[in-house]
Amino acid sequence: MEFTLSDPPAHGYEPGDIVSGEVKYNIASQQETILDVRLHLDGSVLVHPSKLKYEAHRSNMTILEESQTPFQGPFTLKRQLLVWPFTFVLPATALVGDIQVPLPPSMDHIFREGIQIRVEYNVTATMRVGSDLKFAKQASKIVLVKQPTDSTTLENSSYALSFPLVTLQTRGLSQRLRSRFRGSSKTSTDTDESPRYVTIEMALPLVLCANHHDTVKCSLSEVMETPSSPNDAVFVLEIADFALRRHVGWQDLLEDTRQIGTATMRPGIELNTDGQPITLPDTLGLYDFVKPREIPGSLTSYKSVIPAVSSEFRITVTVILKHKSTGRRMHSTANLPVAVVDSAVKRTTPPAYERLEATQGTIPPPYETEPSH
Repeated sequence: MEFTLSDPPAHGYEPGDIVSGEVKYNIASQQETILDVRLHLDGSVLVHPSKLKYEAHRSNMTILEESQTPFQGPFTLKRQLLVWPFTFVLPATALVGDIQVPLPPSMDHIFREGIQIRVEYNVTATMRVGSDLKFAKQASKIVLVKQPTDSTTLENSSYALSFPLVTLQTRGLSQRLRSRFRGSSKTSTDTDESPRYVTIEMALPLVLCANHHDTVKCSLSEVMETPSSPNDAVFVLEIADFALRRHVGWQDLLEDTRQIGTATMRPGIELNTDGQPITLPDTLGLYDFVKPREIPGSLTSYKSVIPAVSSEFRITVTVILKHKSTGRRMHSTANLPVAVVDSAVKRTTPPAYERLEATQGTIPPPYETEPSH
């Protein structure tokens, strides 16, 4: 028996997609009796046992079950090649008790506390041959299901990330040294010692996609500018550092945060405090944080009702500005939540074990007997 799926998407199926394939069987002998051929689509959620606050956690929940019977016998057939196509429509929701909830994506995550959460979908082909009702040929295929992507969220280009207010004394180093030698006496030159308040804004993408880069814009504005403020309002953007972190949580009980990678720009461009945005010479994309061959696990944002697991990402941006006239540097940091859509990864959630896809003799799963026609 040969069991195949028709062109499964490398990045995984979305709810509503069609899962199709075919079952082939070549009768090599003069004749053979085939009882039936069945296809079974199933999905399950498993929480492996672990100790958390002295409470054991274990669950095994079936959230999806659909079956088809493309061939119903028994029939004794001569030597020939038989082909049975099949089609499943992947539902968008799952029935849990009496409540319809969104279908969770495929996942396999082990928290450092030792608990493992896995959501897995399979299509299984079962063919019963001969006179032994308990013997069957069976093969399974893993179906990767991803979180549905809202195309509207991919259309927004950027978000103005505001940094904390930074200050810079208006007088230079030589002025401060001269003032120190004067003692505590005030002079007319000390009236220019009021701090300058500068705010930084940076336009960043809200969605990071594989094989796609976005431009980054930065602007400076002076807050509470006074008539006595000097005209030396030119700054040099020396470093822009972007750190991507992933946060995985389960039921507000377990958390796991890891840094995916860092992308550093050293543009060396000048910015004026006039609020005009300037496009940085470098662009920003998902593969700037990690090499394609070193993608750690799943780089996909999702929130699942079952089993209450969320995978969220955040960019921490650090900028270093140098005041051109005085040489003083300002250091500022801000955070921005982003969505990650990595459609180029073939295995978004690697299985916890290797599944044998070779045809083997086994006992088929129980099912109701349908009347013969």
